[in-house]
Amino acid sequence: VGTAADGNPVFATSKRRGDSQRFAVCRGLFEYLTHPGDERSALVSRAFSDRQRANRAFAAEFLAPEKLLRQRIAHGSIDGEQIDELAEEFGVYSMVIRHQVENHQIARITS
Repeated sequence: VGTAADGNPVFATSKRRGDSQRFAVCRGLFEYLTHPGDERSALVSRAFSDRQRANRAFAAEFLAPEKLLRQRIAHGSIDGEQIDELAEEFGVYSMVIRHQVENHQIARITS
């Protein structure tokens, strides 16, 4: 993520899938919005630093909010097929839904 001459954010990604592109841009948005100083350029990566974890959590919550997932998951458990259906509905990779369900303890994931 970087900043154009007019001050607007600029995002670049090598991701090809739409769901991966959306996730990468949301991670970049976190960096743009929270980066200290006037120059708002940053690199998102696979690293496990606190900052990279925070931008992944921001992207997951932005794209698949806990509150909406709780509304869609009526029972105390969810299986892989239901996770895939929710991922398609929210336009994200299935792992995003899985992490949101696990991290927020929304439901038990069954095989």
